[in-house]
Amino acid sequence: MSQIGLTLTHLKPMPCPRQVLY
Repeated sequence: MSQIGLTLTHLKPMPCPRQVLY
């Protein structure tokens, strides 16, 4: 699931990528 989180972060540059990864 780490790859999916990283992909989402790359697609949507959020201020807190940790929130996406939880």
